[in-house]
Amino acid sequence: MLPAFRQVATTQYPESFACYLSGAHLIGDEGFVLTPDNRVLAEFHHEFNIRSLRNALLRKPFVQVSLHVHRIDEPVGLLAAPQGWNHYHWLFDVLPRIHLLGRWSNVISRWAVSSRITAVQKESLELLGIAEAQRLPLHPQSRLRCQHLYAPSLPGSEGCTPPWAPQFLRKQFLPLAEKSAGCGPALYIIRGANSERPVLNEAKLVAMLQTQGFRAIDPSKMTFLEQVAAFRDARNIVSAHGAALANLVFSSCTNVLELFSADYPRVDCYFTLSRQLGHTYACWFDQRKAAADKPWGAITVDLEAVRKLATS
Repeated sequence: MLPAFRQVATTQYPESFACYLSGAHLIGDEGFVLTPDNRVLAEFHHEFNIRSLRNALLRKPFVQVSLHVHRIDEPVGLLAAPQGWNHYHWLFDVLPRIHLLGRWSNVISRWAVSSRITAVQKESLELLGIAEAQRLPLHPQSRLRCQHLYAPSLPGSEGCTPPWAPQFLRKQFLPLAEKSAGCGPALYIIRGANSERPVLNEAKLVAMLQTQGFRAIDPSKMTFLEQVAAFRDARNIVSAHGAALANLVFSSCTNVLELFSADYPRVDCYFTLSRQLGHTYACWFDQRKAAADKPWGAITVDLEAVRKLATS
């Protein structure tokens, strides 16, 4: 096992919790909480692994300053999280917080979410019983003073979700997708030419995998429950590293092949998820880093190497 995978496999997850704050402020749309005595609580917000929250505040010391503070008297449940409109962080940093706030669901009147969430994410909230009228949209420059704030901690680190979170998602959504048609037992997840970290020879990769019985799908063009059903029924999945692979949470006993660029070998997210759910996990690394003819994070797939891994 490579050292990076070994480190992920031994991750210790902090205990999740929820707390009640009176008079706390919500700043921006990523779950930044400021207590009444002006303390920033890192349990509700992080800066990923780029820099610490403390250093981020030192870099932008006036991020907490706003001349327009709107008071909210209704009880608010905090769901907003850093990059919460990204599908991975939506599934593992936002939705599990509903579980943490479950005992107060009858008390909470408004649920604070980013104004940038997508139609698919709104669909998932509605499936969990949170209608549009109950949502409190947060904007990047907004500042709200909440008389009654119910704030759950972030469930895990930015790339290692604790085991209880996938189980919550599976329990909530798999029964709702029972009647939805899947896409077949072998799937390739389209990355797209305009995405970050594109697969530069994706057309050739798709053509090769199709000869091996794979079907290419684009989750960005599917509803939430269509994505749940597609991954539920798949037994072989090939994909470049990206947020769409978060749907592995809905798969069972699946063979996973994850493709990495040389510039962004983020091994924690889906290796962790595969270990927790019993998937068979393999990966392939592009060895050539970014250059004049290759954007940062892009992947050029060795078709024969991937064919062997995908069909072994």
